[in-house]
Amino acid sequence: MRAYLRHILAAAALTFGAVQPASADFLYDVKINVSIVIGGGPVTDTQFIEPSILMSSTQVSSFTSNSGTGGMVTLLSLDPVSSGDCVTPVIGTFAGPCVAADFSGSPIGIGALGAAMPVFTSIGTFGSGVVTVTITQIASVPEPSPLWLLLAAFVPFVFTRVRSVWVYPPSR
Repeated sequence: MRAYLRHILAAAALTFGAVQPASADFLYDVKINVSIVIGGGPVTDTQFIEPSILMSSTQVSSFTSNSGTGGMVTLLSLDPVSSGDCVTPVIGTFAGPCVAADFSGSPIGIGALGAAMPVFTSIGTFGSGVVTVTITQIASVPEPSPLWLLLAAFVPFVFTRVRSVWVYPPSR
């Protein structure tokens, strides 16, 4: 019984010890405060996830969260460094580093807004007064290797032996 238990514990140790790190994702939280531009206006809060920190001009139109009183953001154009541009259909081209947003259904009639930004190529909060970009790393959870899980399932079968049980003792 003790040998059997040792084999099970060894298989469990192999299973828990062999993990593959999951790739880290980054959550971008973009807040646009239109009240600074027009006085008393709405605020939007838009979030999206990227597999790595943005290092070049990027357009985003799929969001994990898109809320606020300033209408829905339909397109975000971000340029985290000074070498590129933010490009949106409504504004056109806006020199980087910048954030530009196109809106749908804005209650105050603003179709787009662009703002110059400091360089935002690391985790942190970056703002221009009108736009605030917060970049946070989403905690990665290690994932077990499928091969180790499969081996752990079959290890007890390899190390155990089948004992035949006699119902009737053999006749002599």
